[in-house]
Amino acid sequence: TSKPLATTSGHEDSIRRIEHLPGGARIVTNSFDNTVRIWDVETGEQAGKSMAHEGCIYGLAVTRDGKRTLSSGEDRRIRVWDVETHEFIEEWESHKDVVFCVLWSLDGSRLFSASYDHTIRCWNSDTGE
Repeated sequence: TSKPLATTSGHEDSIRRIEHLPGGARIVTNSFDNTVRIWDVETGEQAGKSMAHEGCIYGLAVTRDGKRTLSSGEDRRIRVWDVETHEFIEEWESHKDVVFCVLWSLDGSRLFSASYDHTIRCWNSDTGE
């Protein structure tokens, strides 16, 4: 029988997405408990504090360099977080409904968001335009 190398526990509701950070030592998850969390793969322990939204989080993306993570959700906001400090960096709010998914461009210069308002938006990740 197969046995997991590690098990993580800490979210208080269903986990929606999981992303692998470059280097292989950590993963990022988002949940219907309104938080984004970073986990140590070897120990299964949460690394640092939780990052939160006001409502369920649906979208999750990580830059190729692994320095920033992007989240979106029920609060119609798109938030950028620093992976090392877990600090909130920036926020965009222009969709009229739940922002269901987000994506970084390969070079990190743009981000894309898709919403229940039937729109897909493209943003300059440096200026927010």
